Amino acid sequence: MPTNAKASPLTPAKANQHGSQSRDGYDSPAQGEAVTVLLLGTEIEGVRMHRVICAIVALAIVGCSGSATSTSTVRSSRWNDKALPSARNAERHVGGFTAAQRAAYKKGVQHIINRHQKVGSFTIAQVVDQQTAREEAREAAIQRDRERKAAVAREARERAAAAARAAREARIAAEERHLRHGEPDCLVLDDRTLHTESGEYTWYIDGKVQNRCDRDLHYVQVSIGFYDSAGNLANSGLDNVANLAAGQTWAFRKAVYESNTSGGTWRVEKITGF
Repeated sequence: MPTNAKASPLTPAKANQHGSQSRDGYDSPAQGEAVTVLLLGTEIEGVRMHRVICAIVALAIVGCSGSATSTSTVRSSRWNDKALPSARNAERHVGGFTAAQRAAYKKGVQHIINRHQKVGSFTIAQVVDQQTAREEAREAAIQRDRERKAAVAREARERAAAAARAAREARIAAEERHLRHGEPDCLVLDDRTLHTESGEYTWYIDGKVQNRCDRDLHYVQVSIGFYDSAGNLANSGLDNVANLAAGQTWAFRKAVYESNTSGGTWRVEKITGF
């Protein structure tokens, strides 16, 4: 531009002394071209300066916060731009994705395509966020289903355990009805083992007594009473054994030489041990 020009570089010059003016409002086409170049250069320098200032501000913010967060995780306004079919192009557009964001964007775009929707109808942020939300919801549903199945299995195990306990208690109760406890209480006769057997000159009363104590017993005795038809005690007898170890069963056999009167009965009266 001529050194004696009075006009600002941003303002078109007035008409020249001959009263002639170019159609662009400058003294000459050359002057117009020079101003255009100057304006363009000013705009370019402005963009550059703007970028430099933004970079300085971003660095200052990161430095002041003391955080090591990558700038690729910071969402700029470009995240609100229309989504692009290419994840790579979208990543370049916003200035970078994290690994999770990159995977979410790819899946999100494919989800949109599968639903026959336009990718450009969504923003880049929506593609990432909605896909992330879907994956979180899916994981939550899987976790709920896993917990539900675990609860069902736990309840089934508890029911089975309760049924097993009930069955065991029923067996114990049924067995207990057949057991006769002696003195001490851990000395037990199972009345299902009681039976009689005839001999040539005598008859026998057989049965089994078990030592369920946690110690050995030096002496165990079974006392038997014989009753007439009126229910009166007519006679008595006993059988015994020495040294019945803990957990051991004694199969006794009482020989009876007395004959029962018609209608008479017998029963085990007492089981003792020490």
